[in-house]
Amino acid sequence: MYHRAVDGWRLRSRRPEVLGLPENAAVFTAPDHSDRLDLRLVLIQALAALTPRQRAAVVARHWEQLSEAETAAALGCSISAVKAATSRGLRTLREAIAPEAEYLPYLTERGNA
Repeated sequence: MYHRAVDGWRLRSRRPEVLGLPENAAVFTAPDHSDRLDLRLVLIQALAALTPRQRAAVVARHWEQLSEAETAAALGCSISAVKAATSRGLRTLREAIAPEAEYLPYLTERGNA
């Protein structure tokens, strides 16, 4: 009996067990949100390149989804100034994000290109 136990130990040490999932086991895969993190980092860097007024106009119009009149009231300027700041800000964002062209649909999906 002793010799069989020793043989079993020796056999295991020569052939390590390979642990794995059975063929019919369901594999859980967590969703990968790295693309969202990449997009967030790119947008933060691009927003930092805007002037404060452009950044405020773009964020108010597209993030907070305020109307042009609401944005103008919040910024204390005219509606035409909001339109100009938003237009210039979006153009600057597109230029800053040009190397990451796959993210452009996120900026233009609302048709505000």
